[in-house]
Amino acid sequence: METLCYVMKIKKDKVKEYIELHENFPEEFLQYEREIGLRDNYVHIYNNIAIVFKFGNNIRKSLNKINKNKAFAKWIEDKIFPLLEEYPDVVKGGKVDELQCVFNLNKQLAETVDK
Repeated sequence: METLCYVMKIKKDKVKEYIELHENFPEEFLQYEREIGLRDNYVHIYNNIAIVFKFGNNIRKSLNKINKNKAFAKWIEDKIFPLLEEYPDVVKGGKVDELQCVFNLNKQLAETVDK
């Protein structure tokens, strides 16, 4: 399974609104994320930084499908983007500055079993 981790900077006065939007994430979009191949998706907040973790078999392929659901793409553009100071262009299939994974428990355990 692939993982993708990136950060987004939320406007300081919009953090509460950003959290509330995610706490009330539309159910049809939850289902859509699964349909396009995402197995899990976490968003953690530190001050005004959103740290996003996505998991799936082919993350890039899944992200490129997001904009095929016009309602989902519009929700992201209308509701999420205005809350952000900076954001990756994942909705339009753009590149994102990924955080480097320096420790993966499952991977490293598997490597010790293979020895």
